[in-house]
Formats: sequence, structure tokens, C-alpha cells
Amino acid sequence: MYPDKDNYDFLNVFTTFDGSYKVAFHLPVKNEIRGISIPITASTENVGSSRLLSINYLGYSYFLHPNLSQNDLKINFWVIGHEIAHYWLMHVGKGPEFGLSDGSHYTKWADTGFIRDGEQWDDLTGGWPWKDNGNGTVSVNNIKKQGFSSLSLYLMGLIPASEVPDIRVVVPNDLADAGFTNVEGKFKMIPINDIVAKYGARNPSYENAQKNFKIAYILLAKRGETPKQYQLDAINYIAQNFPGEWNFMTYGKSTINQ
Repeated sequence: MYPDKDNYDFLNVFTTFDGSYKVAFHLPVKNEIRGISIPITASTENVGSSRLLSINYLGYSYFLHPNLSQNDLKINFWVIGHEIAHYWLMHVGKGPEFGLSDGSHYTKWADTGFIRDGEQWDDLTGGWPWKDNGNGTVSVNNIKKQGFSSLSLYLMGLIPASEVPDIRVVVPNDLADAGFTNVEGKFKMIPINDIVAKYGARNPSYENAQKNFKIAYILLAKRGETPKQYQLDAINYIAQNFPGEWNFMTYGKSTINQ
């Protein structure tokens, strides 16, 4: 039985089989937000729903294998959070003017690192926590956890632009440099006001943006086949625990429930 599309903002689709798509992906359905460089679209034109925002394909993911630990299952939280975040991220800052976006993720050169609870975090949608070595080179710090940087939180409508510090982007001497340690280059600073000037202020603004969402999960099996019990147990674990993880990743500024 499929969930009613008009009752949910996001649908997450898992499969019990290894299909032709080997990676997770985000399928946008509806967008009415301006200032985040995503085209305005209406979900009723695409899937016949006045509410649905996006469908996220997770495929034959980690939870489908037997005898997984909770830590293994928690990898799904990262994948789900990453795909949901594509509803807002990451389209601003494309091209050499900013160097922030490759069209759907932060670029390698975007410094999306931040410190939370004394640990090094990085953004779920890309970039790296770059540091200045003080000798004309930069290197990536070791990442402990992933969540959302200030720019991402602004684009998601969870904080005002006034809370976004200047964003650092590495300008390498060699754009083709594939390294992450002792890369020759320097930082340039991008004020949030430059992004707003380029793309317009986010509308709805932080004060009026949707912050509470509903999510449904679909476990897709081949015709005539029944999901294994461990697969059902796993998707129930994910459904029960992802809301708390999402709330934590967004600093308690957003909720996402079944």
C-alpha cells in the first residue's frame, strides 16, 4: 500500500533488490522558494500532489543486508539527510565568481567545515574543512561528523542571512590539483551579502520558511516477492530514529516526522 502523496513532503524509496541505479539520487517535485537558484515548479504538474516536495531514491542500501550493526544502519541517516538536503542545496555560487557549487554539491574548494561540541564537522552536501597552513598552502582537517554549515542552514530557511559568516573558498594555484594536503593556494572570502545580491533574498524568509516536515518510506520489492524480516526491521529502525538525527543535524531548528 502506497502512502498518500498529499500527506507527506518527502518520499524515500528503498528496494529489496540491487537495481540498475547504483547510487542514491534526489528527484525534485515542487519548489516555490526563491533566492536558492532552483527553478520554480509545481508538484501538481509532475505527480498529482499539492504537497509533495521531492522523492529520494535510496536503492539497495546498507540496511538490506543481514546481520548489520546499529552503526552500519546509521550510515543510512547520512544518505537520507544528504538526499533530502538536495531539495534546497546546492545551486548558488556556481562558476569562477564564487567557486562554491558544482551545480548540485559544494565544490572541493569550498570550506564547509565548522566546529561543533569541540569536534570538526563538515557539510553533508560537500566541500571540505580546509585550514591555512601559514606557508602558502592549505590542507583538509580530519572530519569527525557531518551536518549543515551556516550557508546551508540559511538556504534551508533555518537561520537568517545575518547569522552566516563570510564563506571561505580555496583559490588553488593549480585548479587541477587533486590533493588535500599542502595544496598551494590561498583563501578568498565571500560575504553572504554577495550571494543575496546575485540570487536575491531567500523567499520565504527565515521567519516564514517551512521548518517542520513529514516523511514516508517505501520499500519496493520485485513482483511476487516478500521483503525479508530483517529488511522490515531495518527500515522500521531507520524510520523511528532518523527524525532525531535530522533534528540534531539541524541544531533543533527543523523536525521531520512520519
